[in-house]
Amino acid sequence: MASQANNEEFPNQALVPYEHVTETVTLEQIRNSSSRAIDQGEATLQLLSIGGQELAPWCHNALQRAVLELLGRWVIIVRGSLRARQIASMRDSYVNALLIASRGGAVPRPCRACRQQALLYPDGYSRPFPVCTKLRGHFGGSCASCKFRDHAARCTVRDGGPEDPGELRFEPILPALPAPEEAPYEGAN
Repeated sequence: MASQANNEEFPNQALVPYEHVTETVTLEQIRNSSSRAIDQGEATLQLLSIGGQELAPWCHNALQRAVLELLGRWVIIVRGSLRARQIASMRDSYVNALLIASRGGAVPRPCRACRQQALLYPDGYSRPFPVCTKLRGHFGGSCASCKFRDHAARCTVRDGGPEDPGELRFEPILPALPAPEEAPYEGAN
């Protein structure tokens, strides 16, 4: 989990509260949406459901398939930062970035590119992933956002990089949901 100093310096890089996540989407929904960004004003965060085997059709090599077998989780993205044409193309850097984001751990201090990206937007979120996440030992250890942009070699938190945080624990980026008896949902038995 991010330190208190990190939370003060980079408030939107810490845990993202559920109330900031406005909807859950799938890769199919993004692929079928308009290719225009819906990123006006304050960012809307979405929860992308790729924690299971949803990326399997686009994993074409042994490394991607091995990472896909790791424990995964849904990923927070900034609405409009993943475009329909990107999902349709599913080039390796996009697939690898989604694998890193869904299987990696949040770094205590975001990489230089994520810090600079966050400064570009009034909401303070880097794109496409608001949390700088890396998967040590895979894809050079770059963060998901750098890998997405195909800038893995420039990522400062990459394995052996100048800001490499070392070993990270796999922790949920979102806090756990309340138990079903505390928060019943529609359609519960």
